[in-house]
Parts: sequence; C-alpha cells; structure tokens
Amino acid sequence: MALLSTVLLADSSAAHATLASLASSGVDVDFDASVLAHVAVFLVLLLVLKPLLFDPMLALFEERENRTVGTKGAAKALDEAAEKARVEVDTKMSSARADGNAARLAHRNAAAKEEAGILATAREESEKLSVAGRAANNVALEHAKKGLDAQAKELAALVASKALGREVGQ
Repeated sequence: MALLSTVLLADSSAAHATLASLASSGVDVDFDASVLAHVAVFLVLLLVLKPLLFDPMLALFEERENRTVGTKGAAKALDEAAEKARVEVDTKMSSARADGNAARLAHRNAAAKEEAGILATAREESEKLSVAGRAANNVALEHAKKGLDAQAKELAALVASKALGREVGQ
C-alpha cells in the first residue's frame, strides 16, 4: 500500500523509476500451507457448487439452446410443409385448369356440332319452304296465265267487236 501511495503521490519520473524497479525485479512466490488451503477451499466449493449451481445452469443453457434450435427446426419443417403444400396446390390447380380447358373445349365442340346441326336443319326447312313456295308460285302463275289468257281473248274479242262494229266470234 505504501508503494502505491508513493507512486500516486510522487512525481511522474519517480513513479516511473519505482515501477521500472518493480518490473525488473522477479516476483517472489512463497509456496506454503495457505496455497494448499486455498486449493482445498476451491475443490470443496467446486464439489458443492457443481450440483447446486453449475449443473442447473448448464442444463438451463442446454434447454435454451434446444428450444432455440428446436424452434428453428420446427419453423424450417413448417416452411418445408408450406412449400410442399404450395407445390401440391399449384399442381392441382394446373391439373384443374387443364381439365377445365378440356371440358370447355369439349363443350365448345359439342355446341359447335349442335349449332351446325340446327343450322343444317334450318337450311333444309328453309329450302323445303322455298321449294314449296316456288311450286305454289308456279301453280299460281300458271293459273294466272290461264286466267289472263282467257281474259286476253275476251278483251281481244271485245276490242275487235268494238273496232269492227260487229260481234267477233271466239
């Protein structure tokens, strides 16, 4: 203690000289019974504190590490499960889209065939109506021609009778 107060109170050159002399001289270590007493106290404390303090602390640290690693592992497992589920959903969605597209195409083709059939039936009916109408028109035309021919002959006879002033035979 006196040395420390000397070093603290003295000027810096004296303090440096004292410290240099301490550093240059060797350290004297006395090996006596007190060292053995200190080692014995240390070993007793080690034997007493190991099960009471060190083992529970190490167990606590290990449990914390396991929980941390376990939670990370669980999170990684959840991520992997989520990725698998996403891949499965994507696969099913692709399959459903393909099935939907195939069904839509099949319905479209069926509708196109049905439309073609309806249009063909309508054309046939229209053609039948057109042919029947032409035939009716032709019959009416022939009937009108016969009627007009008869009227033309009557009118011709009437015009001739009026022009000649006498009755012309038919």
